[in-house]
Amino acid sequence: MTETRTLSPQTKLVFFTGALRELDQLTALMDDVYFEAGIEPPGHLACYISGRSEELTAHISRLRAEINPPAG
Repeated sequence: MTETRTLSPQTKLVFFTGALRELDQLTALMDDVYFEAGIEPPGHLACYISGRSEELTAHISRLRAEINPPAG
């Protein structure tokens, strides 16, 4: 069963403020970002990021773990 809820303006503000803070931290670690259209699979779009790769990888891994916590 799917439940639909409406977020309060305060909750939305907290979420968007947090998302902007994360985006700011990520972009501070990036030197260059570019996108390239791929052929395989059709419609594929690749994103290439250069920068402090170890720090970027750690930051992205932390975000993934927060969004999708390990089961158990």
